[in-house]
Amino acid sequence: MQKLWARLSLVGAISLVGGSLAVLSSSACTGDDPVFTASDDAAVVAPDAARPDPVPSVDAAPEAASSFCSTAGHHDLCADFEGINAIDMVGFTQSEVAGSGTAPFLVTDAGTPLPTGAMKASLERTPSPDGYHAARWTLQGLYDPASTQRVPVKIAFDIFVERADPTGAPVYVMILGSPNLQFTLTQADAGTDLAVTTVRNAPGDGGGVVTDVIAPTVPVGKWTRISVAVAARAGSPSAAGVTLSVGAQGKTYQLEPQPLSTTFRGDVGLGTTNGAGAAWTVYYDNVTIDWK
Repeated sequence: MQKLWARLSLVGAISLVGGSLAVLSSSACTGDDPVFTASDDAAVVAPDAARPDPVPSVDAAPEAASSFCSTAGHHDLCADFEGINAIDMVGFTQSEVAGSGTAPFLVTDAGTPLPTGAMKASLERTPSPDGYHAARWTLQGLYDPASTQRVPVKIAFDIFVERADPTGAPVYVMILGSPNLQFTLTQADAGTDLAVTTVRNAPGDGGGVVTDVIAPTVPVGKWTRISVAVAARAGSPSAAGVTLSVGAQGKTYQLEPQPLSTTFRGDVGLGTTNGAGAAWTVYYDNVTIDWK
């Protein structure tokens, strides 16, 4: 598996869903975020509203009533971590562990804040020789090489941050590849709400990474639903757009056209290219991935 993905550059515009347009400022990333391979550049358009996911209460364990996957409808991958004894039983392609990361593992606890099944991922602030740390599971696959279209893509999950790095070292908690998007959390001023940034590629081969800070925040110690939705794309390159939902808050990104890629990758778990590592402990639940 690839560890580091070739760095590209991005300047994107962002608008509030159903609200006023606001252009975000962008700054070059200094190495605290993972990057993508040039071959994974892909276009995205309007958000995919065809596959809504149930949204649990932010304050409650999301599986308090019944099994999520038994009622969530069809998904290419659905993981509520119920009735299994190993994470790889839910359909992920493989795990990736590097640096100070440990392989994410299944936890079962009927009490608060954990549901009856969840995935736990942790990183520690320990230097890595190659400056790379990961503790995640991934789903990967090939698109039809003869096809000039891509069906709607969506990744959604519940997240519970138990421990956030107090030094401000960021961690990404999700990667959507082809189209490419990283979802990153950072603790700011020792607060209980974590700042959210996203990292994306731009067309071409500019050799840099740009990070956009966005308005929604993720609370520490509370369950929050996160989803990234991309609609069908046709032609290469295609116009780009993606919807990000954090709890009840939503944003729609408007980006430059990008060529269609040949591969899909969806990562759920932790990672950073900060050389010193980052001290994070995060639980995931009710994961859905749709890409076929």
